Amino acid sequence: MEAIKLLAPAKVNLILQVLRKRSDGYHEILSLMQRLSWGDEVLLRKRVKGVLLKVAPSVVPSNRENLAYRAAEYFFERFKIDGGVEIELQKRIPVGAGLGGGSSDAAAVLRGLASLWGIPLDLSPQKIARELGADLPFFLGGSPAIARGIGEELEPIDKFPSLWYLLAFSKIFVSTAQAYGALRLTKEREPVTLPQIYHGMSDLKSYIINDFEPWVTEQWPELKEMKEQLRHCGAEIAGMSGSGSTFFGLFSSEETAKKAQEALSKEGIRDTIVAQGEISPSPLLPLPKGERVGVRGSI
Repeated sequence: MEAIKLLAPAKVNLILQVLRKRSDGYHEILSLMQRLSWGDEVLLRKRVKGVLLKVAPSVVPSNRENLAYRAAEYFFERFKIDGGVEIELQKRIPVGAGLGGGSSDAAAVLRGLASLWGIPLDLSPQKIARELGADLPFFLGGSPAIARGIGEELEPIDKFPSLWYLLAFSKIFVSTAQAYGALRLTKEREPVTLPQIYHGMSDLKSYIINDFEPWVTEQWPELKEMKEQLRHCGAEIAGMSGSGSTFFGLFSSEETAKKAQEALSKEGIRDTIVAQGEISPSPLLPLPKGERVGVRGSI
C-alpha cells in the first residue's frame, strides 16, 4: 500500500470538569467524550524521506507548528523507520472550536502511517499524551469514553445511546490557555460520579456540564443565545464542547436533527453540521493493566 485516506473525526465533550492544576502545569480533568462521523480528511502518501504537509484551506500552519507534522516525525523516530510521507490535510473542523481538530489530525496520521508500514501502533497513552497532546489517546482509543488524568486515562463506556449532533459554529476563537487561566482554581474539586451504562438521552441530562461554559458565555453573550436557540429548535440537550466556541444540540434521530438545522437557518445561524456520534468497538492503544474493554454497539 502506497497511500491511504482517513477521516480525522471531531469530538464533543459531553461532560468536562477541570479538577485541579498540577505541579507540572497540566490540569486534571474528568470528561465524557464521543467522536463524530464528521471531521477533517487526511490523505497520506509514502515518499522516500522527510515530511511534507499540505493544508487546504490554509487556516493552520503546514510546518512543525502543526501537530500532524510532528506526529509524522514522532512515528518515524519512535519506530526507527527510514522513510517519509506526504500529508494532504483537508480542514473542515474550525480552529479554536473545542472539537479537537489538531489532535484528531495527528491521531489520523499515526493510524495511517501504522497501516502504510504494516506495524502495530504500540504506544503508551501516558507518553503520547505528554509528547504530542493530551487528546491523542482518546482519538486513538474507543469512543465514547470517560477520560481522567490529563486525558490519557481512558475508560470505555459499556453501553451508550445512538445520538445525533447538531453543531453550531461561530467566528469566535477561544484560546484554550486563556480559558484555563480564567478558571482560577483555588482548591481541588470533587469529580462527579459517572455511570458506565446509559440507556437513553434521559440518562445523560443530569450529567451535561462544562466548567468553561460560564466564563465563555460571559465573555461572548451571543454564544449563550446560540445555546438557547438550539433548545428552542428542538434539541433534547444542548451544551458547549471543550473550551468553546462550538455549541451542540443532541437529538435521537437524523431527521429531527436536520429539522432543527433548518429551523436554525431561518433564525440566521447557517454555519452548522449534523453528524452522528460514533460507537466504536475497541481502542487501538493498549489499556492500562486491569482495565477492560466494554462491549458496545448501536442501540
